[in-house]
Amino acid sequence: PRTPALTFTSQGAAPPWGVPLVSGFAAYPIGATTGDARMVAVAYRRDSDGLEGGVVDTRIVYGNAVAISAIPTIPGHTASVYVTTPSGEEMLLAAEGVIGSVNIYPDAITGVPLRTLNKFLPPGSGPLAYLLGRILLADGNTLWATAPYQYELVDAIGGYKMLESEITFLASVSNGVFIGTLTGVFFMSGPFDEAQLTRVSTHRAPKQAPQPIDMAEVLKGDDPGVGVLFLTDGGVCVGMAGGQVINLTNKIFEFPKAESVSVMVCFQDGMNQFVGVTSHPGSPTGSARFGDFVGAEIVRFRGV
Repeated sequence: PRTPALTFTSQGAAPPWGVPLVSGFAAYPIGATTGDARMVAVAYRRDSDGLEGGVVDTRIVYGNAVAISAIPTIPGHTASVYVTTPSGEEMLLAAEGVIGSVNIYPDAITGVPLRTLNKFLPPGSGPLAYLLGRILLADGNTLWATAPYQYELVDAIGGYKMLESEITFLASVSNGVFIGTLTGVFFMSGPFDEAQLTRVSTHRAPKQAPQPIDMAEVLKGDDPGVGVLFLTDGGVCVGMAGGQVINLTNKIFEFPKAESVSVMVCFQDGMNQFVGVTSHPGSPTGSARFGDFVGAEIVRFRGV
């Protein structure tokens, strides 16, 4: 089962992110069972803002009138029922505000279509990033994208991309996102449905939270925008808009093969500093502290 991510209200509360799926319901004909087939779907609607959840479960019923029952009750939510016209293909709203059960007759069907078919709650087990009206979510080696400007729904059919290994970080810049994995770093730009992944580093990236940085401090030029700092096995790197990557520590010193890293960017003694603490495997295990400033100190290093 997927664990929903969390969002925060203006009062600081953290309710579940996304409207639950209907876990099951019963649908059967009222009266004669002859006639054209109708497809039936049920979706929860959140009372607080009217947001409707996804639909991944449907029923087929033969008959002009349909009885819907056994809809699980969830506090703060009611159900909307959608039914196709006889032998129709598009499911249309037939009842809303339903709690538990309802009977649907042909004259109740409206012209409002179901827009959340094959959509469900976003997975929330990995890094997040924002790109062009969507939230990107990593779940193992799968990169999910929420529906455009609908941050609490993902498309089960076309709303994801598979990568070759586990995703370790996501970092957005103005026109794309850097994707760190256990086999390299990729850059993706443009609309998610059409976006292509370009490998920008062959070095493995440990799990981390990349930090934004003013590119004027890196390139010593006129305000070239904001980039992101991240760590790979090849060194401390900065990613720029367009997917360009600069290795700031290449050929300066060797980095440990880290499983994960905690990083921060700070300004101290007139210098911009990137400071990280790595955790790496081995026997015995060890950690190293490093930075990209003069006098960086290696506390302990047990490389592979």
